[in-house]
Amino acid sequence: MEYSSVINPPRSRKFIEERRGNLSAQKNNNIYKIEQYSFIVECIFLAFLSIILIRRLDPPTILEWQFFASIVIIIIAVIIYMGTLYKFKYSNVPSKLELFLRVVFLLISGWLLAQTNDSSVRVIIVLPTVLVALRYAIKYTILIAGVTSLVVIVSDTINQRNNIDYEFIFICFIWFLGILISKTMENERQLYREKQKLLENEKYAAMGQMAAGIVHEVKNPLTTIKGFIQLLERNITKKDPEEVKYYLKVINKEIDRVNNLLKGFLQYAKPSTPKFTICNFNQIILDMSILLESQCTAKGIQLETDLEADPPEGYCDSNQITQVILNICLNAIDSMVHSPQKILTINTFADAEYIYVVIKDTGCGMTKEQMEKIFNPFYTTKQ
Repeated sequence: MEYSSVINPPRSRKFIEERRGNLSAQKNNNIYKIEQYSFIVECIFLAFLSIILIRRLDPPTILEWQFFASIVIIIIAVIIYMGTLYKFKYSNVPSKLELFLRVVFLLISGWLLAQTNDSSVRVIIVLPTVLVALRYAIKYTILIAGVTSLVVIVSDTINQRNNIDYEFIFICFIWFLGILISKTMENERQLYREKQKLLENEKYAAMGQMAAGIVHEVKNPLTTIKGFIQLLERNITKKDPEEVKYYLKVINKEIDRVNNLLKGFLQYAKPSTPKFTICNFNQIILDMSILLESQCTAKGIQLETDLEADPPEGYCDSNQITQVILNICLNAIDSMVHSPQKILTINTFADAEYIYVVIKDTGCGMTKEQMEKIFNPFYTTKQ
């Protein structure tokens, strides 16, 4: 079975940096972009609404009782909004800036409703419900729709606009659409969290698989160190200085071996945010081979590396690349359990545009059905 990965070299750094938001910790995915863009659009919409208010403002009417009644209703709506939001401690609550903009929006909306008899203004005011639904949980969307409804209905009552027209039906449709969008986005966020949890579980499973082999691998240098120390303890004053230096050199080498084993394991195990640097792919493979040797030895697998003479370098996160390659190699090891010939080969080479990491094994391979599903989220053949 053969697997290959393609990595952009350093000269493609500009392209990678432009897409870095999509690569870093899976945080800036499509959901995150939608949430950010919806907030920007809502700010633009608020500015647009303010312009409408200024153009429609009729100073003589501000002394009428309807105006003061509308202001009182707006204040009550804001109190209900803020009180409900923090009393029930909604998840995914807005930031202080967004709360401020929402309060300003309610004030402008109520004022605009008090200043005009144009019923189409109601449609304009409820449109942000859809934008809010893209960012927050369904409970918060319902809260926004309810508070906005209070402002619209009471303002219509004060200004004697009680007719149920097509615009009011359209408003109800927008609220219903906003709730549906909010529920869909909530499901997408939940799916994303489950996917991240599954990826973490797979990583911990791989760590457990390696840990048993590393414990066995650490015993070998410890046994060597203990043996050479015992040799030094025997008549150390009579030993040749060169012989002592040789013993100490071997002990130091074995200590470094243990240190490299533990360092490689901890580097893989610790949680970290992505850090993009220029990475030597040959060194990544060599460091990872230390973690794989014990697994291969325990299962009678021959591990071979054929690395590019001129070490290829790429702009990437070394921990994430190591995790990807290591997972593929562990799958390759599992696939060779019943193979008569067990060889795992890792190659690296590069051309003018890409760096290639090729992993080959002599395992059972995959069926056509498995090949079709291999890139599906959560797909696995392991029980």
